[in-house]
Amino acid sequence: MTSEKLEANCVKRFGKDVGRKMYFAMRIIKNIDFCVATSWEPNQISIARSCSHRGRVFEFSEDYNGLFLPDIGIIKIKDLGHTDLSLYLPKSPQIRGHRNCSIDDNLRG
Repeated sequence: MTSEKLEANCVKRFGKDVGRKMYFAMRIIKNIDFCVATSWEPNQISIARSCSHRGRVFEFSEDYNGLFLPDIGIIKIKDLGHTDLSLYLPKSPQIRGHRNCSIDDNLRG
């Protein structure tokens, strides 16, 4: 599960244009069966195996159509598979039960 507030959080934190591009790219990754969350910068995404696992921060390409993967470079998001990402994700659970996507649930305006 990814936060239901994800789209609103992307737009609120990074502006309408960037936020919507980011959200749609994140939604594609979520649909591969990962938990996604916003990160510190507008070109970053936190991806976890599930909401109960620790996430890892990845960077989007400038157009939000690609994702930088270690040792590979940019891969088009539409071409990503579950195995492509899971190789780089931590297998350890979150500390103290926090969910990877809780940052988007707890956004305060």
